[in-house]
Amino acid sequence: MAAIISSMPGRVIDIKVTIGDEVTKGQELCIIEAMKMQMPVNSTQNGKVIDIRIEVGQGIKKGDVLMELE
Repeated sequence: MAAIISSMPGRVIDIKVTIGDEVTKGQELCIIEAMKMQMPVNSTQNGKVIDIRIEVGQGIKKGDVLMELE
């Protein structure tokens, strides 16, 4: 299992996957807006999305777990 962790504070503006989706390393999982810049969060490995801990519009901090992959 791998946790996808936020590398910066910001606000979630889009989620590109749903629980159960198979993803590949480098695939865009969600988009975070920070200082009026949109930053994609990409998968760190191949796997399956087993948990999504964020919602669109939610504020996040650096180090927050965004999703978990299996």
